[in-house]
Amino acid sequence: MRGTSYRWTRSVVFAAAAVLFVGAAYGQDFGEASLNGVYAFVIENQAEPGMPAPTHGRWVLVSFHGDGTWELTWLGSNVPAADGSREARAGALGLTRSSYRVMPNGAIELLAADGSVAWDGIIVRSELRDGVLVATEYVAYNRLPDDVTGALRMGRGTLQKPLGSGQ
Repeated sequence: MRGTSYRWTRSVVFAAAAVLFVGAAYGQDFGEASLNGVYAFVIENQAEPGMPAPTHGRWVLVSFHGDGTWELTWLGSNVPAADGSREARAGALGLTRSSYRVMPNGAIELLAADGSVAWDGIIVRSELRDGVLVATEYVAYNRLPDDVTGALRMGRGTLQKPLGSGQ
Protein backbone atom coordinates (compact mmCIF):
# COMPACT_ATOMS: atom_id res chain seq x y z
CA MET A 1 0.00 0.00 0.00
CA ARG A 2 2.90 2.34 0.77
CA GLY A 3 4.07 2.16 -2.85
CA THR A 4 0.65 3.20 -4.16
CA SER A 5 0.44 6.05 -1.68
CA TYR A 6 3.97 7.23 -2.53
CA ARG A 7 3.26 7.20 -6.29
CA TRP A 8 0.01 9.15 -5.76
CA THR A 9 1.76 11.73 -3.56
CA ARG A 10 4.65 12.08 -6.01
CA SER A 11 2.21 12.50 -8.92
CA VAL A 12 0.28 15.23 -7.11
CA VAL A 13 3.51 17.11 -6.28
CA PHE A 14 4.64 17.00 -9.93
CA ALA A 15 1.16 18.02 -11.11
CA ALA A 16 1.15 20.97 -8.70
CA ALA A 17 4.54 22.11 -9.96
CA ALA A 18 3.33 21.84 -13.57
CA VAL A 19 0.25 23.93 -12.77
CA LEU A 20 2.31 26.68 -11.24
CA PHE A 21 4.49 26.84 -14.34
CA VAL A 22 1.49 26.79 -16.71
CA GLY A 23 -0.27 29.65 -14.89
CA ALA A 24 2.96 31.64 -14.77
CA ALA A 25 3.54 31.08 -18.49
CA TYR A 26 0.22 32.74 -19.28
CA GLY A 27 0.70 35.40 -16.59
CA GLN A 28 -2.69 34.88 -14.96
CA ASP A 29 -4.45 32.96 -12.22
CA PHE A 30 -7.08 30.25 -12.38
CA GLY A 31 -10.67 30.90 -11.24
CA GLU A 32 -14.16 29.41 -11.45
CA ALA A 33 -14.27 30.21 -15.20
CA SER A 34 -11.28 27.86 -15.61
CA LEU A 35 -13.66 24.90 -15.29
CA ASN A 36 -16.13 25.37 -18.09
CA GLY A 37 -17.30 22.44 -20.16
CA VAL A 38 -18.13 18.76 -20.14
CA TYR A 39 -15.36 16.57 -18.73
CA ALA A 40 -15.13 12.78 -18.93
CA PHE A 41 -14.11 11.64 -15.46
CA VAL A 42 -12.99 8.12 -14.57
CA ILE A 43 -13.11 7.31 -10.85
CA GLU A 44 -10.78 4.57 -9.69
CA ASN A 45 -10.70 3.13 -6.22
CA GLN A 46 -7.18 2.60 -5.00
CA ALA A 47 -6.06 -0.96 -4.28
CA GLU A 48 -7.41 -2.33 -1.05
CA PRO A 49 -4.96 -3.86 1.42
CA GLY A 50 -3.96 -7.29 0.13
CA MET A 51 -5.42 -6.63 -3.35
CA PRO A 52 -3.09 -6.25 -6.36
CA ALA A 53 -5.36 -3.80 -8.24
CA PRO A 54 -8.45 -1.65 -7.76
CA THR A 55 -11.63 -3.70 -7.54
CA HIS A 56 -13.90 -1.40 -9.56
CA GLY A 57 -14.23 1.94 -11.25
CA ARG A 58 -16.93 4.39 -12.41
CA TRP A 59 -17.33 6.52 -15.53
CA VAL A 60 -19.08 9.86 -15.20
CA LEU A 61 -19.58 13.10 -17.10
CA VAL A 62 -19.03 16.24 -15.06
CA SER A 63 -20.44 19.48 -16.44
CA PHE A 64 -18.80 22.61 -15.05
CA HIS A 65 -20.65 25.80 -15.93
CA GLY A 66 -17.79 28.28 -15.44
CA ASP A 67 -19.75 30.05 -12.71
CA GLY A 68 -18.96 27.89 -9.68
CA THR A 69 -21.69 25.29 -10.31
CA TRP A 70 -21.36 21.72 -11.56
CA GLU A 71 -23.45 18.61 -12.10
CA LEU A 72 -22.62 14.97 -12.65
CA THR A 73 -24.11 12.12 -14.70
CA TRP A 74 -23.07 8.56 -13.91
CA LEU A 75 -22.58 6.56 -17.12
CA GLY A 76 -21.51 3.18 -15.80
CA SER A 77 -19.15 1.11 -13.72
CA ASN A 78 -16.86 -1.89 -13.89
CA VAL A 79 -17.37 -4.14 -10.88
CA PRO A 80 -16.34 -7.65 -9.82
CA ALA A 81 -18.85 -10.33 -10.83
CA ALA A 82 -19.77 -13.30 -8.63
CA ASP A 83 -17.64 -15.66 -10.77
CA GLY A 84 -14.50 -13.50 -10.36
CA SER A 85 -14.73 -11.86 -13.80
CA ARG A 86 -15.50 -8.18 -14.46
CA GLU A 87 -18.99 -6.89 -15.11
CA ALA A 88 -19.87 -3.57 -16.74
CA ARG A 89 -23.02 -1.90 -15.43
CA ALA A 90 -24.85 0.99 -17.02
CA GLY A 91 -25.94 3.90 -14.88
CA ALA A 92 -27.92 7.08 -15.31
CA LEU A 93 -27.70 8.80 -11.95
CA GLY A 94 -28.11 12.53 -12.50
CA LEU A 95 -27.19 14.63 -9.50
CA THR A 96 -28.52 18.09 -8.86
CA ARG A 97 -26.23 21.05 -9.19
CA SER A 98 -23.63 21.70 -6.57
CA SER A 99 -20.81 24.20 -6.39
CA TYR A 100 -17.03 24.32 -6.69
CA ARG A 101 -14.13 26.65 -6.03
CA VAL A 102 -10.93 27.09 -8.03
CA MET A 103 -8.00 28.70 -6.23
CA PRO A 104 -5.60 31.00 -8.14
CA ASN A 105 -2.96 28.21 -8.13
CA GLY A 106 -5.31 25.69 -9.82
CA ALA A 107 -6.41 23.78 -6.71
CA ILE A 108 -10.05 22.66 -6.93
CA GLU A 109 -12.67 22.01 -4.25
CA LEU A 110 -15.88 20.26 -5.33
CA LEU A 111 -18.54 20.91 -2.71
CA ALA A 112 -21.29 18.56 -1.61
CA ALA A 113 -24.90 19.73 -1.36
CA ASP A 114 -24.35 20.61 2.32
CA GLY A 115 -21.41 22.91 1.42
CA SER A 116 -18.67 20.61 2.72
CA VAL A 117 -15.71 19.79 0.47
CA ALA A 118 -16.33 16.35 -1.05
CA TRP A 119 -13.48 16.22 -3.59
CA ASP A 120 -10.10 17.96 -3.74
CA GLY A 121 -8.22 18.33 -6.98
CA ILE A 122 -5.80 20.27 -9.08
CA ILE A 123 -5.74 21.42 -12.70
CA VAL A 124 -2.85 19.68 -14.44
CA ARG A 125 -3.31 20.96 -18.01
CA SER A 126 -4.89 24.10 -19.34
CA GLU A 127 -5.00 26.39 -22.33
CA LEU A 128 -5.89 29.99 -22.93
CA ARG A 129 -9.39 30.35 -24.50
CA ASP A 130 -10.78 33.82 -25.17
CA GLY A 131 -8.45 35.28 -22.54
CA VAL A 132 -9.40 32.72 -19.84
CA LEU A 133 -7.14 29.95 -18.57
CA VAL A 134 -9.38 26.85 -19.05
CA ALA A 135 -8.61 23.42 -17.63
CA THR A 136 -8.25 20.67 -20.21
CA GLU A 137 -7.32 18.06 -17.57
CA TYR A 138 -7.59 17.78 -13.81
CA VAL A 139 -7.07 15.14 -11.13
CA ALA A 140 -9.21 14.82 -8.02
CA TYR A 141 -9.68 12.58 -5.00
CA ASN A 142 -12.64 12.08 -2.70
CA ARG A 143 -12.10 12.99 0.95
CA LEU A 144 -14.25 10.07 2.09
CA PRO A 145 -13.36 6.43 1.39
CA ASP A 146 -15.65 4.34 -0.80
CA ASP A 147 -18.70 3.26 1.20
CA VAL A 148 -18.38 -0.36 0.00
CA THR A 149 -14.64 -1.02 -0.13
CA GLY A 150 -13.21 1.63 2.20
CA ALA A 151 -10.63 2.50 -0.49
CA LEU A 152 -9.60 6.02 -1.52
CA ARG A 153 -11.37 7.20 -4.70
CA MET A 154 -9.51 9.35 -7.18
CA GLY A 155 -9.68 10.07 -10.86
CA ARG A 156 -8.81 12.19 -13.84
CA GLY A 157 -11.10 14.44 -15.81
CA THR A 158 -10.45 15.47 -19.41
CA LEU A 159 -12.27 18.21 -21.30
CA GLN A 160 -14.56 16.78 -23.97
CA LYS A 161 -16.62 19.82 -24.97
CA PRO A 162 -15.96 23.40 -23.90
CA LEU A 163 -19.15 25.28 -23.05
CA GLY A 164 -20.00 28.63 -24.56
CA SER A 165 -17.33 28.41 -27.23
CA GLY A 166 -19.44 27.13 -30.14
CA GLN A 167 -17.14 24.13 -30.51
